[in-house]
Amino acid sequence: MKLRQLVIGAVTAALITTSLAANPAQANASALPTPVSSCAGVWVVVDRGNGAATTRCATKYRTGLEALQSAGFNLGMDGGLVLQVQGFPATPDPKSFSDYWSYWHANKNADGTFGTWSYSNLGAGSYHPTKGSVEGWRFGDGGTISPQPKPPRGYAKSPAPKVSGKTKKGRTLTLKTGAWSPKPDRISIKWYRNGKQIKTKAKTTYKLVRADVGKRITAGITVSGIGLQTVTATSKATAKVTK
Repeated sequence: MKLRQLVIGAVTAALITTSLAANPAQANASALPTPVSSCAGVWVVVDRGNGAATTRCATKYRTGLEALQSAGFNLGMDGGLVLQVQGFPATPDPKSFSDYWSYWHANKNADGTFGTWSYSNLGAGSYHPTKGSVEGWRFGDGGTISPQPKPPRGYAKSPAPKVSGKTKKGRTLTLKTGAWSPKPDRISIKWYRNGKQIKTKAKTTYKLVRADVGKRITAGITVSGIGLQTVTATSKATAKVTK
């Protein structure tokens, strides 16, 4: 039995080695960072062109290069030219007219979706992304095929939550989350006392207690859904709670 396991293990290792040798571009590539569904900066899409792609968020984006790095990608550079993203391809060819990282852009539409990709007429080191837009990186195909994925859809309407009710001990406050469009699948609620979360059930009403006296109350919501962005919003603080 042990001998059989050793033989199977040796065969498996040989197959893996053969597979990597057949596709050397992937041999030393690192796994792509986990996709995210929320972004308060610039979206960054990286598509290797082999079925592996991810969507990330950049909080620093003075240039396209800064955005790519801020989104959590390791780069292999030759001057100002991006040769590798997360170690891919393993053996870059800076003279290739087909196997290189092309650079793309798309803007957010009024309905929360993103427009068509456009090939950048500036290098990533010279381009200045704007907040809310998306930049894309696609390997191979000579820059003729744009990145395949796009960020999750945003919201055409994203009203701020509002808290109403008399701010007096024993009275009940009511939270209105507003009409979001498109309608999210889930809305989670949290109540806060002077900025610190209150341990209470997540519902749209909150009864003021002794600990709230002299404090200001706010409510926060997080909306999300399949194919939709995850967005957090907080209401304005109430007046101080009285006895």
